Amino acid sequence: MPDSMVTVKRKCPACGCDTESKIRIDRHGNPYYVCENCGVVVYDRNWYLCPVNEWQFQKLMLEKKPEGHFLYDTGIEIIGAVIKDGEIETEEFPDEVECLSWLIER
Repeated sequence: MPDSMVTVKRKCPACGCDTESKIRIDRHGNPYYVCENCGVVVYDRNWYLCPVNEWQFQKLMLEKKPEGHFLYDTGIEIIGAVIKDGEIETEEFPDEVECLSWLIER
């Protein structure tokens, strides 16, 4: 899997230190990061906004803000969206795991 482009800055729940780590996806599709201080694995879905509903997704497409990573489940497919510098990039996926893998590359 390509290296993650998404970096999270969090307080580690295990050691209490501030950490800055890249998001990874485990073999079951769960996003996580590893504390750079103590090495504990922390599962974290707070780096992207999910789920957004249809109205929120349409608003994102029109306004192209706020910046961030978004996931919209249409019930048929999963749409990933990344908004950065006033531009939006979207991609459709058959499942959440593929979408999350795509999102961390952006």
